[in-house]
Amino acid sequence: MNATLGVNVESTVNKPKTITIGLSGGLREKFKEIFANVSQQRIQFLFEFGFMADVRDCDVREVSAEKVKQFFKNCGPLVNSDSSSKGFTDGQITKLVQLFSKTPTRLIIELLSSGLVSRLSDCDVLKASRDEFRRALGFRSPAFATVYGEVFFTAGYKEQFSLADIISDKEHFVFGENFIERFSDKEELNNENSQIQCLSVSEWPGSKSVVRYFGRNSETTLSEMVAMLIPQKNGIEGYLQVDGTAVHFFIRDKDAVFCIVRCVWKDGKWYICTKEFDGSHKLTVSRLICRK
Repeated sequence: MNATLGVNVESTVNKPKTITIGLSGGLREKFKEIFANVSQQRIQFLFEFGFMADVRDCDVREVSAEKVKQFFKNCGPLVNSDSSSKGFTDGQITKLVQLFSKTPTRLIIELLSSGLVSRLSDCDVLKASRDEFRRALGFRSPAFATVYGEVFFTAGYKEQFSLADIISDKEHFVFGENFIERFSDKEELNNENSQIQCLSVSEWPGSKSVVRYFGRNSETTLSEMVAMLIPQKNGIEGYLQVDGTAVHFFIRDKDAVFCIVRCVWKDGKWYICTKEFDGSHKLTVSRLICRK
């Protein structure tokens, strides 16, 4: 015998829950409040270099508090010494809304409650590495690249090498005219130790994506490139590939213009050329050298 106790069973079974997504007006105001004292230029940096997207994509319940704490400690506190406008522009608010347009509101609330966004707004992001930030948040290495080697340079070691050494060595090095014009008179200070990571890029996403991912760590120095080339000037095996695969460095020229430098071992010599960075450079397979 089936008894009906005044309950409409059909209306309570298998009824889907409504999930709210995106930024509500209140959450938008919360973001505005958090970034009220941050310059618009720095906020733009967070968008362009992917920090905001990483915050959106991370699982705050799985983030290591200790790793995040260490990351922000390394960056140092934000010093608002500039007089530029602060807080989100209307365009940046639009970007923020678009960024979180498919994120469940519940997760956005958890993110804000975790304090991660507040800490990101308080750190000096211009000193930050997106690669290190992603590691702190628990992300793995980028899908397009695999680390195959690391090199540690002391300041004293780098001082042993100069660009003049390889420009004059026509037996082992061939340069594009553009490279000589951009770099022959460049002066660098080599008074700091540095650590380099060598990446095998299986599917090049475009140089713009690489720079956005690694942030300031995508940039290496001329002396670091020379210090890696000279030990392999005869085409011996090492950190730089000698099988015809292109090796890329991102280096600023003598006028501080951000350039992509391409080195290829071919016919018993290193062929080195450069072009100003515009984000369009693409290759199917290559190697990338950047800071760790």
